Amino acid sequence: MKERKINATNLAELTQIRRETLYRVLNGTQPLSMKTLEVIAKALEIPLITFASEKETNEKRQLQGTSYEVVKAIADLFLKRDILLSQEAERTEAYKQKWESHLPLSLNDFQFRCNHKYDTSEIECWSFNSGKDVRDSINLQLGNMGNEFGVKILDSSFPNSEVPYQLAIFRDTKEALEVQQKASKDKIVSNGLGFKRKYIRKKEYTEVRRDMDFELGKQMWCYEWMKFIVWEKCKQNKGFRDILLSIPRNAIIIEQAQHKNELMWGCWNDELKHARDVLKRTAMIENCVKKSSKKVMEAEYKVNNIGVWKGQNAMGQILTMCKICLYDGVKLPIDIEVLNEAKINWFGRILFFEKDDNDEVSVIAI
Repeated sequence: MKERKINATNLAELTQIRRETLYRVLNGTQPLSMKTLEVIAKALEIPLITFASEKETNEKRQLQGTSYEVVKAIADLFLKRDILLSQEAERTEAYKQKWESHLPLSLNDFQFRCNHKYDTSEIECWSFNSGKDVRDSINLQLGNMGNEFGVKILDSSFPNSEVPYQLAIFRDTKEALEVQQKASKDKIVSNGLGFKRKYIRKKEYTEVRRDMDFELGKQMWCYEWMKFIVWEKCKQNKGFRDILLSIPRNAIIIEQAQHKNELMWGCWNDELKHARDVLKRTAMIENCVKKSSKKVMEAEYKVNNIGVWKGQNAMGQILTMCKICLYDGVKLPIDIEVLNEAKINWFGRILFFEKDDNDEVSVIAI
């Protein structure tokens, strides 16, 4: 402990355990109680040995040793955090020059249906995972699932952008129309993920669904449909526009994938994931809060510029394109030929897309 320059006073502040108790633990004269050990171990994801009895001398020694190891693990964890934060500051300062020398992003830089690598040392990356994420005091409410910003398509209003995207998957049949109408009136429409689980992933609706991977040339229509929905959300919500405009113009927005093997819409960064786990766990201990609390989210996003993001990042690319359009005062390019060829069924009618003289895309149902 001495070589790490961490003493019982530091540990007491970090763990909310009395300093006198920690002194006795560190001196080997008192073990921590199993209850306290289990709480700390759970927060740190450190497995503890299950003891059948605490009365036997041998097991007392074992528990005492385990107590010391847990305290040491806490110290190591906070030391890792301090090193990570120090390195982050150094990296950010060193990378800024590279970021600024990077050619300005243009709308021609984005490609779908292929894997990308975003090296944080070469280009500034802004990632998000949920609507609770906070970076530099900015709530990154950018995802489709959350209800922070709704969207209206023709006469139908939705609390999030995931539901209208998924409604396009239904076929142009009587049976499909019945399911579509039922789904749109379901209370679960306010929960993008719940809606997806109930109506999109269930086998009972297989016959009324169609493949989103409809191709025309090299482009999948689902990307153009998503672009249309997200751009509508931009136009209809000042708060959403403000979030995008609070992110540097030349930064890439990245949706952090939920799983390492699901990288169509997002990306994965192993090195950053491990670093943020350290920050998350220390914040939970320091503030005695759950991992979903605002303080934990803010702590996680104090480290951003480490590792390489890998994945297709379709959602992140669409959001970045919208951001560039807002900065530059131009319209988002949407391929209406692809969308019209897709013949999207919208409550018994087919959506038809057209552009005006200013390249603004509008839609009608025919």
